Amino acid sequence: MIKEVKKYALGLEYIGTNLKGWQRQKKGQTTVQDIVEKSLSKFLDQKITTTCSGRTDSGVHALNQTVHFETSKSRTDESFLKGLNSLMGPQVKAIWIKKVDKDFSARFSAIKRRYRYVIEERSTGSVFSSNYSLSVQKKINVSKLKKASKFLIGENNFSSFRSSSCQSHSPFRNIESIKISRKGEFIFFDITGNAFLHNMIRIIMGTLIMISDDNLNPDIMKKILAAKDRNLAGKTITSKGLFYFGPEYPKEMKIPCINFEHSSFIF
Repeated sequence: MIKEVKKYALGLEYIGTNLKGWQRQKKGQTTVQDIVEKSLSKFLDQKITTTCSGRTDSGVHALNQTVHFETSKSRTDESFLKGLNSLMGPQVKAIWIKKVDKDFSARFSAIKRRYRYVIEERSTGSVFSSNYSLSVQKKINVSKLKKASKFLIGENNFSSFRSSSCQSHSPFRNIESIKISRKGEFIFFDITGNAFLHNMIRIIMGTLIMISDDNLNPDIMKKILAAKDRNLAGKTITSKGLFYFGPEYPKEMKIPCINFEHSSFIF
């Protein structure tokens, strides 16, 4: 008797500090995909492969990375979560699971993705936040950052903000919103878009910090964007302050998502 193959969507959170990103790498380099697929395969006693909503780089954290996989085995949702979490270790946790239609894709069904970058205005940094934020010595001019970031809204060619190793066929991306806020010593940069190029957010952040530190006119962001020249943008800053809040899907799919407003537990 042939067993029915079922497709599941799975929500994951992880601390990226000691992980080499999402995607499977060379032997000896631990990635999120390695941990998840090995744990799923062991728990279900069959080879499992996953597809994620968006690949995160080494050091990047996630609050709701969404993946999909297929299996012929049957388990309750509670059994899935308990069994998987007992195998994955302390760096990665499964937070929800949902059976989905066969045409669902964690990557291609997503209509938008959210990220947050965290800056801490504290030159010495903090032992509690050092792995989750970028510590800066100069005070950040939030007003300038807000003015400069407005030029990035909409569909644009982001060639100035893509890494040399970016494999995307198109440099065009659509940024829906950018919100910059301050909470004590922390500055939050929240960005939502349909998708992002490799290192795009980290280069944008490096450019915004450059504008603040060098007291540049915020209008320079418009010129950098139009130039399509990576050499004009700021440096690619550290990944440790970057959080992937995950994707959003059409409401009728009823896939859990996390909004920025639900994130007060980070700091």
